[in-house]
Amino acid sequence: LDFTGMVSNNMTKNCDFATRDISNARTIFGPQLQGIQGKTTQRKPDAVVEYHVAIPQDFMTNNKVITLTVDVFFVDGTAFLLTLSRRIQFVMTEQTLPRTAKQLAIHLKRVLRVYDHAGFTVRHVLMNGEFEKLKNGMPTIVINTTAAKKYVSEAEQKIRVVKERSRGVVCTLPHLYIPRRMKIEMVYFVTLWLNTFPIQNGISRVSSPRELVTRWWMDYAKHCRVEFGTYCEVHDKPDPSNSMVTRTQEGIALGLS
Repeated sequence: LDFTGMVSNNMTKNCDFATRDISNARTIFGPQLQGIQGKTTQRKPDAVVEYHVAIPQDFMTNNKVITLTVDVFFVDGTAFLLTLSRRIQFVMTEQTLPRTAKQLAIHLKRVLRVYDHAGFTVRHVLMNGEFEKLKNGMPTIVINTTAAKKYVSEAEQKIRVVKERSRGVVCTLPHLYIPRRMKIEMVYFVTLWLNTFPIQNGISRVSSPRELVTRWWMDYAKHCRVEFGTYCEVHDKPDPSNSMVTRTQEGIALGLS
């Protein structure tokens, strides 16, 4: 504002730009980096607001028992376990390092706890022949596996969608090299937003799969502040606080924390 006043009052002689140029520069380039790194202070944290979604009881009664489709896919050599619930169409992806029966069972039990917490009951799980070894370790559910070299079509189609969306995100990033950790978070980011929109062939055209299972709204002001891969300056309070150390740290947005 001080600089704008100097220009508007012609206090700097032979200045070849107008006040609108100052406003345009801020819009194009953003705030001045020196000011951000030198003057950023800790803000008061936002109040905790509950975005709980109430699901009608009759809706839950009619859709309590669900069936899962499961498969493993790879993104540049990194393995992920994908689960998709029929009708609800809620997608979950999780990185899996060793593809042993024990580790896959741990991942699958986490998924079952999510549905159980939401009030749903998983009775049947459809998998390909790779998961035959899980039957003995999961006695509470019925695991149906396909024949050799056959795949569960719903899971395969959803894997294709996740990969297509992830490929689209990669194409918009300016980075020449993308670290493995960033690719993993990118898959989680894509999965989050696939669950955020109501599914046309799902059980509800009003509520998204995320709302049906997690019972939480999405808040634009909170969850849509930056795009994936955006360069950010994040506040970092130094100790001691009266030093000349920068008040922010450089970072890249990897989705919601």
